[in-house]
Amino acid sequence: MTNVPNQTSAQVQQVISGHTVDVLITNQDPPLVARIRMIGIEAPSWKQKPWGDQAKTCLQKMLSETSDQQSVMLELDVEEQDRYSRWLAYVWIDGVLVNEQLVAKGCALASPLAPNNKISTVRFKALFLNWSVPAVTLLLVPWPA
Repeated sequence: MTNVPNQTSAQVQQVISGHTVDVLITNQDPPLVARIRMIGIEAPSWKQKPWGDQAKTCLQKMLSETSDQQSVMLELDVEEQDRYSRWLAYVWIDGVLVNEQLVAKGCALASPLAPNNKISTVRFKALFLNWSVPAVTLLLVPWPA
């Protein structure tokens, strides 16, 4: 996403997993399709049945509830890419932080890691007070690094 400002709008093209989406960024010439890894959360891998499928479905449902053809706002932090060349971003829909909502709904765990901690670690950790049964279940399932 070279030359993409710190915040940019995008259209979700595909949900890959409970924390990864492919987006189309149209404010570039030419438009760019980018894989986005959501910052500050961990969700089960798609390989971990049935939890991976449940996390992916949760994100799909959350994104499908948006009225503007899955339009999202991406917000970058200090580190722009991970070791798999995915772009790292906070994903917002109508001013709501999707990363945070996935934790609140028990679909992902809060996992803020430096240097990407623009969104307060305290804000994510506060969600643990409202854990649901699925979130507690996720803690019992080890995910590969």
